[in-house]
Amino acid sequence: MKYSVKALCLLLVLCLCAGMMAGCGSTAPAPSAAASSAGSEAAVSEPETEAAEAAEAEEPEAAEASEDAEEAEDAEEAVDSAEEEADAAAENKWGIVRTYTEAEPLPLVDEPTTLTAWDYCVPPVFEVIHDYGTDGQVYRELQARTGVTLNFTTANLLQASNDMALMIAANELPDMIFNFGMFNSYNADDLVDGDLIVNLKDYEDVMPNYFDILNNNPNIARDILTDDGNVIYAANISSDLTPNSGPAIRQDWLDADGLDTPVTVDDLHDVLLAFRSQNDSAHPLWVSSVGNSSLAGAYGITYNGDNNGVGGWIWNEDEGMQYCLPMDGFKDYVQLLTDWYTEGLLSPDFVSQSSNNTAQDAEITGNASGFFNSSIMSLTNLAAYEPEADVQPVRPMVLKEGDYVWGDDAGTSRISKGGASIACTCPDVELACRILNYFYSDEGILLANYGVEGVSFEFDENGDPQLTELVTNNPEGKAFGLALILYTSSTPCSIDIKERNNGGYNEAQVKALTLWHRDADAPVMNAPGSVWTVDDQTEYSNIATDLSSFVTTSVLQFITGSKDMSEWDAFVDETLSSFDVDRLKELSDAAVDAYLSK
Repeated sequence: MKYSVKALCLLLVLCLCAGMMAGCGSTAPAPSAAASSAGSEAAVSEPETEAAEAAEAEEPEAAEASEDAEEAEDAEEAVDSAEEEADAAAENKWGIVRTYTEAEPLPLVDEPTTLTAWDYCVPPVFEVIHDYGTDGQVYRELQARTGVTLNFTTANLLQASNDMALMIAANELPDMIFNFGMFNSYNADDLVDGDLIVNLKDYEDVMPNYFDILNNNPNIARDILTDDGNVIYAANISSDLTPNSGPAIRQDWLDADGLDTPVTVDDLHDVLLAFRSQNDSAHPLWVSSVGNSSLAGAYGITYNGDNNGVGGWIWNEDEGMQYCLPMDGFKDYVQLLTDWYTEGLLSPDFVSQSSNNTAQDAEITGNASGFFNSSIMSLTNLAAYEPEADVQPVRPMVLKEGDYVWGDDAGTSRISKGGASIACTCPDVELACRILNYFYSDEGILLANYGVEGVSFEFDENGDPQLTELVTNNPEGKAFGLALILYTSSTPCSIDIKERNNGGYNEAQVKALTLWHRDADAPVMNAPGSVWTVDDQTEYSNIATDLSSFVTTSVLQFITGSKDMSEWDAFVDETLSSFDVDRLKELSDAAVDAYLSK
């Protein structure tokens, strides 16, 4: 696309130049009849007349030359502008820069060729897929397009890890291993050095689509490159960083009480009081067993820490990792929970609850709580127990309207653990690389996510692919998730278009994807990634385990009233003097720096 736009602009310039050239030499006026009948008088003054006429002719020619130069300059600027627009267009709606999008001409072979392949299947999917090569539409279509037969072994999830370990130990790997990253427990660089798995960087020239993404998106490449700079996976790259969980509220209670959806923490306080008095809610605010909730983000902190304890970290580019416990926001959040616990808005037994934010929790069902955390999938769970319940996602609370929503649980990496690898014993490594590369072209991405046009998807009036009812409302009664695997998303290496999954969500779940997302222009709180040495990780864990245990026990005492908040500052001082938090920061910063240097 980038080059076609540029070509059109150059063509425009050529046309403009041709127009300029066509006008040259025709601007001087034709001699008039009066001039031709001037007789001898004209002849006497002919030199003077010619000089004057020449001077008069030079003026419009000079002006026209200036205009031509300006037009040429404008045309050149138009080309530059078009190039800039083309460059901007290369960054598509997923925020992934792709400048090489065309697929290699198909088929990839001139005569029938067979490679062996491996993938896994979860037990419920065995209902419809026994062999991906023949039963899965994506792999079946891939073989038809490339001309390469993939002789699949389809492993049961329950045995896949053991099967993979045995194949690696015996060096008896299939040619192409899909979802290798899910089941490989060996060091990636050791596999390359031991001539078991191919380093795809050695075949960059036959994987232009894939390495175009890696070379233009360092944030993606860092999560794929090994410590030694190898690439052993054709990765599954997420189109979006989407949150998995967030705050939810009993909308049916809000409606019955005539209340607006809360926006600020103070708004929520008023709502919780109403839920308790008007809806018989025993403890309207749900918090986890250590006191975590979505409200912590309003105070600019991460509450949860190491080992599922209390005391998290945030990161920014200037100061690196920062421990949240000494921050004013952390104290303010604990003070809030202390006050609301005293008011009876939290369960008096929240510390002893055995599970978190599921519909089965006694802390949520039976009118127990009206504001709690939920996962995307759990938004519909409560209705199974209380059919009248209307649970809706809400935007995380802020301290005052207009404040940023700082964080979510979408993470920072677009790479999932699937991926596809190639064994060094493959008889035609280049061909296997070209097959994987196809999944990163426009054609391949469409196949991997939507399947085959006219079967599992059609283009709408805007040219966007839409799943057909074969997937969204399967005539044989197959569940959406099952039909999706059967007809579309069986491959673990491509760009995974998250929007496609919306077909299996209800309205509330689709809303949650937007409502729970952090503000795009909010300051970053999460480290972009980390690379740890074994020694550093061990040292960190030894310090963090004791720190987390001490802080968790103490903070819960503050919330439940066993300790008075007047002792908070002394507690923070004791923590910082008793545990080497500075060393934890040094180790964490080093891990982040190692990641950013990849």
